[in-house]
Amino acid sequence: DVADSKDAMTIVAISRQLPWLTKMFKALASDQDLPIDEVLRKMKPYNSWKKAPLLLPLGPEKGNSYLVIGTFGSWVTSKLKGKDLFISKYRKLFNL
Repeated sequence: DVADSKDAMTIVAISRQLPWLTKMFKALASDQDLPIDEVLRKMKPYNSWKKAPLLLPLGPEKGNSYLVIGTFGSWVTSKLKGKDLFISKYRKLFNL
């Protein structure tokens, strides 16, 4: 981590941070004739979650999840994370 975004350090939080960070770097690269502080002023700031979701998968069928409205057990968690425990989703997100 290079900055404290106030988000929990989870893969779910990174999936929100990465697109914002990508936009910021592209804006900085495209507006090279402007001072950095002006480019940053034009950008929408990153806002962390007030209550971030948390999924704790324990293998393909077990786990627990916190989703803003409450805590859920193995069945909901297994449906959210999918059969591959999010691996394919995050490999695609990070271009792997």
